[in-house]
Amino acid sequence: MDRLKEFFEYRDGHLIWKVRRNAKGGPVNPGDRAGCLMPNGYIYINSKVVGGKPTPLHRIIWEMEVGPIPAGYHIDHIDGDKLNNRVENLRCVPPALNFRNQATRRNNTSGVIGVRFYKGAWNASIMVNRKSIYLGRFQSKNEAIAARKQAEAEYGFHPNHGRAA
Repeated sequence: MDRLKEFFEYRDGHLIWKVRRNAKGGPVNPGDRAGCLMPNGYIYINSKVVGGKPTPLHRIIWEMEVGPIPAGYHIDHIDGDKLNNRVENLRCVPPALNFRNQATRRNNTSGVIGVRFYKGAWNASIMVNRKSIYLGRFQSKNEAIAARKQAEAEYGFHPNHGRAA
């Protein structure tokens, strides 16, 4: 962690280089923002400073500002914005809690995670600890959504879970 602070300064969700370095894409100067936006939507740093392999910026920020990340834990963007790396928007959670703060997938046809129209009725389900729990079959979409939202609250899903992608 101290080594990271030799090379980077944390500023408002960004890492700023403190030293001049030669990089594959050209020289990096003090004051330049660190990182490169990748196709998955996250910013990564690929430098010997971080072990020579691509490392997500949000994980580096967490370690610099908060401390070590326990093995197997994820750093979750609370608001779901992969580019909002402010430390107050990050939380260190086990994978199960990270899963409970997902956006609705683009191919979702009902607009609500766990709600689908199947064989003439609306069905609701929820995944908890890798087990699918069937919540029921409903005549209206609103009833299915209400059942799903109630289950999310009961199982401790983050209030942002199911936000628009």
